[in-house]
Amino acid sequence: MDSALDIAAKGKELIKALDEKLVAKKITVIEKLHESTGVNRSIILMSGILALLSFIFFGFGANFLTNAIGFTWPAYRTFKAIESDDLKDDAFWLKYWVCFGVLTIADGALSFVLWWMPFYYLVKAGVVLYLMLDATRGAEVAYDFLVKPLLLKYQDFIDDSVVKATEAFTRAAGPEVEPELAPAADEWQAVEEMDNAVGDMAKED
Repeated sequence: MDSALDIAAKGKELIKALDEKLVAKKITVIEKLHESTGVNRSIILMSGILALLSFIFFGFGANFLTNAIGFTWPAYRTFKAIESDDLKDDAFWLKYWVCFGVLTIADGALSFVLWWMPFYYLVKAGVVLYLMLDATRGAEVAYDFLVKPLLLKYQDFIDDSVVKATEAFTRAAGPEVEPELAPAADEWQAVEEMDNAVGDMAKED
């Protein structure tokens, strides 16, 4: 077994390596806190993560914090992806938002059951981080192996339901609103046909 001195030495090496990475990243908040307090960047980062996990673990605004994790950084990264010329990151963040949307819907539908699970919000935060982080890129795995097969299976049913719901709402809206809403079903159908055509072209290529 490693002695206490060996463990301490390894800990110092990890902190030093993390400090070097944070220096290279130049994260504004961490840099300002480091300059004002003199505390190591790695300690600031780990303290922030520990505080965040404590809030989630003990339930103080846990739902808000987990949703904030899932929205704020991904939203900024999506903005960066849109403004860049690389299409690969666009595809990744599109997959992320589909997965996050499915997770949010499932969370809302099953919240009365999931709320009673021990450490539920901690697990949810871990899932969200797994989906978004560059090191894991879990959104690609979740989309390709879970979400995509599920949506492909029920795609026709969902599209037909949207068209029928639009038509029913148009009829219920009355003659005053009907002229404005009537094209909605046709537009949805046109979008679906165009999407199918693009898919067929992609298969041919």
